[in-house]
Amino acid sequence: MGHVKTFPSKTLCSLVEPLSNYHKVAASNQYALAVLMNPMWTQSWPIAELQQLDRESCKILKENGGYHPMGTTDLIYLSRKFGGRGLKSVESTYKNIKVKTAIKLYANEDPTMRMLSYRCPTANTEEGEELPGEKVGGMMRIKEEESRTEEVRQQKWQGKLIEARWDDSDVIGCFSWLCRWKTAPTHTVAGVYELYQQLLPTKIYQQYKTKTSNNTDVKCRMCGKAMESVPHVLSGCSALAQSKYKTRHDAALKVLFFDLLCDVGLIESVPSWSSPETPKPE
Repeated sequence: MGHVKTFPSKTLCSLVEPLSNYHKVAASNQYALAVLMNPMWTQSWPIAELQQLDRESCKILKENGGYHPMGTTDLIYLSRKFGGRGLKSVESTYKNIKVKTAIKLYANEDPTMRMLSYRCPTANTEEGEELPGEKVGGMMRIKEEESRTEEVRQQKWQGKLIEARWDDSDVIGCFSWLCRWKTAPTHTVAGVYELYQQLLPTKIYQQYKTKTSNNTDVKCRMCGKAMESVPHVLSGCSALAQSKYKTRHDAALKVLFFDLLCDVGLIESVPSWSSPETPKPE
């Protein structure tokens, strides 16, 4: 079990390195988990110990600013295209390797192995279709993803907010930036997810979610009118209407305005959307 003991330290090394969020997770999957994957097919490890390793990995990720302590744990293991982080579970990897190893042995054409005369394992889909052994591994990955997705959907707080994004046709592909922006800093990704799951320390969050505040006043500290929640701070606070909201709207329209100027030949090139440059009257 020496490999098991070194796994947390290697995970810690991967997650504290000055890498982007995408590359931190990739390093953990390819560097730390690889220590365990090599002997997995020959070893029998208690599932409880593997589950503990998964808990330690999540703890390290959260303690190093990669994920909010109150965030949905199942989301960490979902693929990035579904809004997850793509971290591989030690327990799931172990089970998959065990099944794949058994199938490979049963399917071996070696004469000595054939003397055992065991039939190569198969699986059945929900529709009753028999799945050949070589396709079982792929089906296991699909089912694991479906299971984690369902776990997220069942959560009444953060899960429902993520589910709303999955089901809203107006924001299809809203998680695609996680796959495309591979250099996104860890604190940026974590901050966006605090907004997605409404985990910012607003009065509503502290009063009703974490129950860490004894103050019964949940009115907004800026405008003093509505309840202080993430949706209110993002778009409903009158105190921010002429400052932060206006700046945000101008920045969005600036991109379109520069495109129009370029189309009519008034400028030669369009600056990056992140550029601080603003249109100036001639």
